[in-house]
Amino acid sequence: MDGSWGKKNILLDIGSRRGKARFHELLSTADVLIDGQRPGVLNGMGFDDAGLEAINPNLVRASLSCFPIGTAWGERPGFEQIAQAVSGTMHVHSIGMAAPTVVPALINDYMTGYLVAIAVVAALAEREQRGGYYHVASSLSRCSSLAPSLVEPLDAEPYEPVRMQDLVAFGIDQPSPAGIFTRIAPAVEFSHTPSHTHRHPTLMNSMPATTGWDDVPATPPQIPHYPSRLAQEKAIYGLVECFGIEDRSDGGGIMSLCSKSLIDEVLAHRND
Repeated sequence: MDGSWGKKNILLDIGSRRGKARFHELLSTADVLIDGQRPGVLNGMGFDDAGLEAINPNLVRASLSCFPIGTAWGERPGFEQIAQAVSGTMHVHSIGMAAPTVVPALINDYMTGYLVAIAVVAALAEREQRGGYYHVASSLSRCSSLAPSLVEPLDAEPYEPVRMQDLVAFGIDQPSPAGIFTRIAPAVEFSHTPSHTHRHPTLMNSMPATTGWDDVPATPPQIPHYPSRLAQEKAIYGLVECFGIEDRSDGGGIMSLCSKSLIDEVLAHRND
């Protein structure tokens, strides 16, 4: 639910003739294709760079993978913890500890996502000036290798666990047709372009495959979130203090909170 704000959710079997044709239609008028598949999967289905450029000569393709494309391990699958292990980040983080421990907050997932987003914006800006097809990419293990060079020494600042008050201070409420959705505020905010969306979160495969793109609104919508009254009044359903975000924990780190009304609505939908 947290990752579905502003999105439409459809399900396509692009291995089938009908699904592939619909995917082709969507790509022909798309600005960006975000490819999180293992490298080579889409290529093997005819959606390599040459195929995509033939469909849409002004498309930006953004690839995210565990290992850098074109390297010896480039086509291997993987995820956050594998990247932390093979890059040595887990080792550095675990010095002085009794057992290997991953870095909290899933740094590779988030850092890679931000880097790819920056690359997409840069490619779109370049496309507006020059036109053309662009392919940008980043990988979890490359980010994990870079991460230790971007942090202060371990003793530069004392570590402190996240407190309940931190969750209250950064909690925001967002209304939706299914109830109030309470989550942590966006990790990155810009002064002139605040985070916003004009579409409430949708469940996976909740829209027909014929769904098309939204028109760009003439005026930016109002920011649909506000400081969380639910968090301030301690009305969060099932909130456990510091769950998954303890100092130097073994995972987790970014969390979302749901009101009971939203949880009940989702469960009822699934039961139906």
